[in-house]
Amino acid sequence: MQAEKQRIETHRDALESGQADTTEQLEEIVSERDRLREKVDGLEDETDRLQRQLAAANSRQDDLGEIVEYVEDEKSLAERREERSTAPVWWRAWWWVTGTPDGEADS
Repeated sequence: MQAEKQRIETHRDALESGQADTTEQLEEIVSERDRLREKVDGLEDETDRLQRQLAAANSRQDDLGEIVEYVEDEKSLAERREERSTAPVWWRAWWWVTGTPDGEADS
């Protein structure tokens, strides 16, 4: 991009000093400008596409985080239920009278 900018400046300098055919130089400059505009448009489109992909990836990551949290909660709950169901009868009776050890209602 820097080389292209330098070439345009060289053409402009040549025009100002009268060393080149003005029509040809202007056509080259306009052509170069149009090409650079198309390149910029393409890069802007690519940036938009990548931003949409990033937003989609972030959304999927958020969804996965929620699923992981849900699964961990369910696993913890299942472990507590298993502990309560395999506890000796006197503990289960005590929990029934006083409440479960973790303060949850027995399921």
